[in-house]
Amino acid sequence: MENLYPDIPWRDVRGLSNIIRHVYDDVDLGIIWTTATQRIHPVREAALQEIARLGQNADAEAHHNTPSVR
Repeated sequence: MENLYPDIPWRDVRGLSNIIRHVYDDVDLGIIWTTATQRIHPVREAALQEIARLGQNADAEAHHNTPSVR
C-alpha cells in the first residue's frame, strides 16, 4: 500500500492504530475527532481506489478462468 499511495502518512496511520489499541485510556478525543472528520479523507480515497483495483483484478481473473464453450 505504501508504494501505491506514497502521499498517505502510513507511519502516522499505524501509530494512531497502535495508540488506540494499546493506550486507549490516554487517547486524546480531540485528535480522534480531527482525524475522523478532517484527516481521514486521503486514506478513505486510497482504500476505495484499492477496493476498485482489487475488484477489477478479481473480475479479470474470473473471466480468464472461465472455461470456453466450444
